[in-house]
Amino acid sequence: MDERKQFSFIRLGQCTFEQALRLRNRGFEGYYFDVTVTMDQLLRSFAVNGIRPELSLVACADGHPVGFVFLAVKMLNGLKAAWNGGTGVIPEYRGYGLSTALMQEVKTLLTEQEVDRAYLEVLVQNSRALSAYEKGGFHIADRLIGLTRDGALEPEAFKAGECSGFKLQYGAPRTVKDIPYYREIAAWECQWQNMAEGESLIIRAADGEPAAYALFKRNYSDEGMIKSIVLYQCEAAPGRVDRTELFRMALKAVFGPKELDCSRTTANLSGSNPDLIDMLKEAGFKERYQQHLMVMDL
Repeated sequence: MDERKQFSFIRLGQCTFEQALRLRNRGFEGYYFDVTVTMDQLLRSFAVNGIRPELSLVACADGHPVGFVFLAVKMLNGLKAAWNGGTGVIPEYRGYGLSTALMQEVKTLLTEQEVDRAYLEVLVQNSRALSAYEKGGFHIADRLIGLTRDGALEPEAFKAGECSGFKLQYGAPRTVKDIPYYREIAAWECQWQNMAEGESLIIRAADGEPAAYALFKRNYSDEGMIKSIVLYQCEAAPGRVDRTELFRMALKAVFGPKELDCSRTTANLSGSNPDLIDMLKEAGFKERYQQHLMVMDL
């Protein structure tokens, strides 16, 4: 490719569905694992994650789409927030600074949209993307971990001591929003506003105060059986001497019953509670990935 070639930028809404699908799949060619999607999967991901075609950017060369950034924008916790739901460049146009140029265009766009804070997640080994994001104004805010375990849990998994006086309260994700230690800086899919089909668990102490909480989702088969359980957040009140027991109670409740034969995973779970991660690994969960949570305040 001619290094002097100039790129132009349009919005994803100006592309056809077929162009968007091809660009997305070609933009992730050679990724660390296969992330190819079908048209149905692409459209569903846009709907679930709130991707805005009229705001998402597409880079063009010679009149053809060659790179993209998918963007979601919505109000979160009183702030106008944005999420980079995917950045990609097709193989022939990599190595020419297009990712950095896209990030500069994104920053300009977010400023014009009066966005307060932007989020993204990137695999820790993806150093090239990390560099482009940092040049675009993002900084690392957390380490995210994906863990998985298939099949029934062992009887000893998450075994807790005597924890009398606590009450387990299940509800919609929104019920955690006023907990003082709710993790606001979290991966996009892990924030309660983006969990339309999720659930919450609040462990309340004898005085009614929330001692711990979890956000999770159960997925069901066509026959109505649980086929997978996904944990998004799990936090205990800072300063409590019984945090370890509270984590065990929460994990036991979320991933139970233990004899259930299903897939159990964590999705972009914060790594800021290493004792929680250790409990999951002790229960046979294996690490699938680590990502950086990156944030930019505008």
